[in-house]
Amino acid sequence: MRTLIACLALTLCGCAATPEQIAADEAKSAAAFAEATEGLVAGEPQRCLSSVGQQNPQIIGDDMITYRQTGTRLLISKIEGCSSLAGDPIIITEVYGGQICSNDRFRTVSRGGGAIPSAYCRFGMFTPYDKPAD
Repeated sequence: MRTLIACLALTLCGCAATPEQIAADEAKSAAAFAEATEGLVAGEPQRCLSSVGQQNPQIIGDDMITYRQTGTRLLISKIEGCSSLAGDPIIITEVYGGQICSNDRFRTVSRGGGAIPSAYCRFGMFTPYDKPAD
């Protein structure tokens, strides 16, 4: 029994990210965010966005989702309640009333053929990013 407990403890410890891995992941997310918002100016965060006219959501880093609206506006939501969006999963959103709002839930499915959806995640506020007026 002690051997089993020791093996389980070692297995769990092997899953923990090192400070270096965490820093590398944060740097990667920051670089992806900077690239996506280059030349754009942040606006006032909004609670909801219309699901009409939105292009497919894109993941930035491990904790943000973007929607491109009308070709020029980019809306970014920091995800809440998810450990990570790593691995480029497919996002499954249930839309009620024609809008996607903060605290609405979504799930992800692995692109590699995983048919089991993730636990629920939640959208945060949507911050619009636009090209500055000349």
